[in-house]
Amino acid sequence: MIVYGETKRQFLAHTNDGDIEDIIHAKFIEATGHSVGRNEVRSWRDSLGYMAKVLTDDEYRTTQVWLSSCTYRNLPSVLT
Repeated sequence: MIVYGETKRQFLAHTNDGDIEDIIHAKFIEATGHSVGRNEVRSWRDSLGYMAKVLTDDEYRTTQVWLSSCTYRNLPSVLT
């Protein structure tokens, strides 16, 4: 299930503003009815921060970022 879908620009803004983990956590709770621990949320912040660094490359101009939850505690990312 998709828990986050935004343009590259919006994703980078969420990441740069330091809001990405809170946004993902709120959407995850909304989508699954479950929460996760602080360490899991922190891991999202860290891994999505690295993804943001990759996406700052101009090669990815029209990229959208979609994050899906395949299992209760796992939030793999999917780029389209």
